[in-house]
Amino acid sequence: MRKILISQIGCERNPFEALVSFGGGSEYPVIVTDPFSQEDEKRLEWYFEHYCKCHPDEKAEAEKAEKTAQSISDYGEHLFEQIFIRDPKIYAEYKHCKDRKEPLKFEIAGDPQFHALHWETLKEPDPLCKPCALSAQMVRKNLEPQSGRAEIEKPPSVINLLIVTARRAARKEINTRSVTLPVVKKLRQSRVRVNIRILRPGTFDALRNHLADKGRGHYHIIHLDMHGSVLTYEDLQKGFQADPSGMSGYGGPAVRYYEDSRAFLFMESTGKNSSYDPVAAEKLAELLNGYQIPVAVLNACQSAGHTGKDGISLGACLIKAGVQTVLGIGYSMMADGATLMMTHLYEKLFDKKSLSKGILAREELYYNRKRKVCRYQTFLELEDWMLPIVWENREVNLTVRELTPDESRIYFERKAGAYPFPKTDYDFAERDYDIQETERRILSCNLLFGVWTGGCRKNRSASASRCMVAGNRVCGSGFLFQL
Repeated sequence: MRKILISQIGCERNPFEALVSFGGGSEYPVIVTDPFSQEDEKRLEWYFEHYCKCHPDEKAEAEKAEKTAQSISDYGEHLFEQIFIRDPKIYAEYKHCKDRKEPLKFEIAGDPQFHALHWETLKEPDPLCKPCALSAQMVRKNLEPQSGRAEIEKPPSVINLLIVTARRAARKEINTRSVTLPVVKKLRQSRVRVNIRILRPGTFDALRNHLADKGRGHYHIIHLDMHGSVLTYEDLQKGFQADPSGMSGYGGPAVRYYEDSRAFLFMESTGKNSSYDPVAAEKLAELLNGYQIPVAVLNACQSAGHTGKDGISLGACLIKAGVQTVLGIGYSMMADGATLMMTHLYEKLFDKKSLSKGILAREELYYNRKRKVCRYQTFLELEDWMLPIVWENREVNLTVRELTPDESRIYFERKAGAYPFPKTDYDFAERDYDIQETERRILSCNLLFGVWTGGCRKNRSASASRCMVAGNRVCGSGFLFQL
């Protein structure tokens, strides 16, 4: 593999001073200016955050989206020209690397503002050329001191994966299983030994207590499937106008006033009034650092979004805290696009490949499949191939060792003793929130009383509840369903 390092030097911002090197060889100085103005960035944000909600008959919005999509290509070409073309020596080195037919890996090293440039759009100014990120790894390297270092000291016998799922607006959001169910099915079909644990409930307290119970170094990957957002203090307050107690943040002290913007994840609430709690990126990073989890997959909107003057994002916070590899999403991604990305990612990740290699299928998954299902059940073409972003301290290869006789016996006894979920004639359709709420009630007091109308399949619901109890090993639970 041939590495191309683009490293920021000095403290100047926009234009940035940087050095370009190929395979650890000579360094060439370049000047990099952000091709987008603030107005262009706002239009790009509208394109990914709001265009998917527009009615298909709104021609003005469609024309605006088409121009924005073209500006993405122009951005990448302008960025490429500044770095590789203006100096003939640099372009000659680049062509030499490209012509050798070796896999390329672009490493972007610098401060958060330098990372905030849309490096995934990097593209030669040739109509026949596609963006570099479609065929090469594109990672952001951390240069700041780490507060810890989560490492796998020796190859594990089994990879432990923790999935945390939460929805901010409950029934108004996509189903909780939209992404996690295909991922779990894919992993169960793989040959790699993976222990999957889905955290219930998806609260910060539950996450903290569960990690404390398992101890440092138990989990190798944490997958966070929830909403993320970059907010000013005023925007955060607006979300809790109906229930100001939600500003307390996972039952702790109230979120105090802060300037500029901060990155938050929204987990399930521990209170009775609010449906979600904001968890600041710094708090989550501090927690994960304490339990030495080397890989974090953030299936969360704006988890790679850079905030305020310093440009710190959720992914950057985790990397700085000691997580070795982080995958984030720049803006909001449609559900079908996120499902494609995550299922393919885990397939490659457990096939003895790194996270940055697993995301290499941008061309197959996104670039050639730009049509996404949006509001009003319409299809819109989106350039969401540029949204997945990878940070890296060190490359993590998740290889498992052979099981010892005792480990093999325990592992297969556990699989054989798993609860045999009964097969049903049909599945629950669009009832994820009801199932989740049923489970929450059972886990809280081990007793559920339901008053439902006739013909709504109370027996089937009771069967689903028994499965939940078995899966969580809750003893002494009772069910009572009444017409």
